Amino acid sequence: MYVKKSTIENAAISGLPLDPADVVRVSRSGRVVTYRHRWSWESDDARVTMAVTQAAMRVASELARKHGRGVEIYDPRGWMTESVEEES
Repeated sequence: MYVKKSTIENAAISGLPLDPADVVRVSRSGRVVTYRHRWSWESDDARVTMAVTQAAMRVASELARKHGRGVEIYDPRGWMTESVEEES
């Protein structure tokens, strides 16, 4: 189900936990995680930025651990924002 960006922002500002499926999508291979919305990291509220980033990192870390390989996080424009490696 599609969740509006404003709904995600309001939940993050209120301190509610974000469902990672509302924030990111995962490629079939499990090696790429992409944000569903375009975020302005410099101008958005820090609470929103932190909550969205944590949700994406949680998914990427679980995938890296599950598959035993690195996972890259991209924004919708195709820019890589993070890279998560398998924990040893």
